[in-house]
Amino acid sequence: MKILCDVHLPKRLVSFLIKEGIEAIHGSSILDSWTTKDHDFSIR
Repeated sequence: MKILCDVHLPKRLVSFLIKEGIEAIHGSSILDSWTTKDHDFSIR
């Protein structure tokens, strides 16, 4: 399972998920960090 955590969720949630064996990434870690628009995450 892969989880993309929204930038409004705490980054420590990603750490917790990873420790539980779930592949997770925080939205601020990809694209343009905090300035990324929601439509940039859409599947194309």
